[in-house]
Amino acid sequence: MRTTRMSRLAAAVVVSAALVATTACQADPPPEAETSAPATPSTEPTGQASPSGEPAPGESEPGGGPTDDGGSGGAGAPYEDGYQPPWFEGTDWSCGMPAADLVPVGDDWTLEVAGELTDTSGGEPSHNGDRFLPVTLTGPAGAVHVSPPATVWTQGDVVVELPALADAAPVETAGGERLDAVAGLLSHCVPGPETGGMTTYETELPEGDYEVRAFVEVDPGGDPRQLVLSDPVAVSVTADGIVER
Repeated sequence: MRTTRMSRLAAAVVVSAALVATTACQADPPPEAETSAPATPSTEPTGQASPSGEPAPGESEPGGGPTDDGGSGGAGAPYEDGYQPPWFEGTDWSCGMPAADLVPVGDDWTLEVAGELTDTSGGEPSHNGDRFLPVTLTGPAGAVHVSPPATVWTQGDVVVELPALADAAPVETAGGERLDAVAGLLSHCVPGPETGGMTTYETELPEGDYEVRAFVEVDPGGDPRQLVLSDPVAVSVTADGIVER
């Protein structure tokens, strides 16, 4: 009887030891299992998320940012959509119109850019920051009167500047000779207050990238009006003035 009781006690001790060992193995897995387990893939992005509303890469921000032609962008030029400086009343040209709609009127004439922007016209230097784009007018033989050559400015394929030529005296040209189209910094697409019957314009074009096109009106005041336009020239307005790109 004593031997049987001791045998049962020994067996109980062995079973208890086995249970303790099993529990210890489950609570504390071997180091090999811990280091060899595959890592869980992360769901977090590796880069910074762009704030909502930012343009996609390559797009220009309104009022600045890079442009496709390598320019600096700059602030957007202000203009009043649909406004026409008095000299353009009765024409199809207006502030805010698409650049693609700037088409010459009058098939007999061609205005071509004949050089780079310059600071002088007729041998005289500019005294107010204006620059000049040399152009030549070709067409029917003989002398003709034209409006003083000027420039229309576009930015982002939209017209942002039309000059004010209401009181300008016509210029006579025999055709083929150099004319200088004025490129100035004063915006006339932002109508200002009237003083003594005259509308004033005090808004300068902000720094940024633009295109300028020279134009003249052949036989000003004729019907229909004949506006002759050159190809565009890329320019930038900087702290130093107007420079060609």
